[in-house]
Amino acid sequence: MFDNTIDSNIETLYGKNFRHNKPITWKEKIKLYPVIFEYIDEFSSSIECLIYDPMDYEDFTIATLPRLYFLTGVAEYEYTGNIEEYKKNKLRVSLFMKLQMLLQLVLKNQDYDFIKKNKYWLIRLYSNKEKTDYIDINSNDFEELRKIILQQNGCNYSDEFIHNDIKNYLDEENKSNKNGVTITFEDKKEIIMLDLHIQDETIVDKMTIRRVNRICDKSLSRENYVMQTTAAMSGMVTFKQNPNPWFGKSSNNTLFDSYFKETKQV
Repeated sequence: MFDNTIDSNIETLYGKNFRHNKPITWKEKIKLYPVIFEYIDEFSSSIECLIYDPMDYEDFTIATLPRLYFLTGVAEYEYTGNIEEYKKNKLRVSLFMKLQMLLQLVLKNQDYDFIKKNKYWLIRLYSNKEKTDYIDINSNDFEELRKIILQQNGCNYSDEFIHNDIKNYLDEENKSNKNGVTITFEDKKEIIMLDLHIQDETIVDKMTIRRVNRICDKSLSRENYVMQTTAAMSGMVTFKQNPNPWFGKSSNNTLFDSYFKETKQV
């Protein structure tokens, strides 16, 4: 099980801002903004750089690097014009580009650069337009930044190590359990509009991704709860246990937990 101390500290420090969809001030200098639904396509693509498991990478010497160095290592090829090496590392190049897109989304008008210190590439975040005030993000800082972005935008993720065979099995199980029903970004927007009786879709676009996801989850949970309780009250259907309240806090369990039985100590 991974250490969730960082997660707890982040929720304690910034939870109020998360709940009210406000930007936070990080390192006393840098503003980090929640991404709004208008940019859901860009965000859903770029966030892969924070949730991709480097241990899936084919080169173990690179896979074991801290995530920041795994992502930024290809900057060497870009800044030196080494096109051949750049082309050989298509996956890391793609993730590096997604990191840049994500930084633009969460930093808004704040500038950043990639700089090399010793043998590794860091991120330099500027707090003013003149670029005279800045902080350099090392691998430990980046892990904190990563957790903030994921929590600030309501991403469901897990840092637990899962063997690739199990991942593939869970993916297949998940596909078979969906029964062909997929909720698209457009569906989510329409769910919000119907649930809140909104006709102007730009109102949803200005909501944060975190808020849209939470409203959608609660709306679908409430519909399921009402359907189950109505069926139970009719006397025609009996459930093994009472329906879970739709308004409660979501479980912190990962998506893998339901597939494994708890190991009991003898």
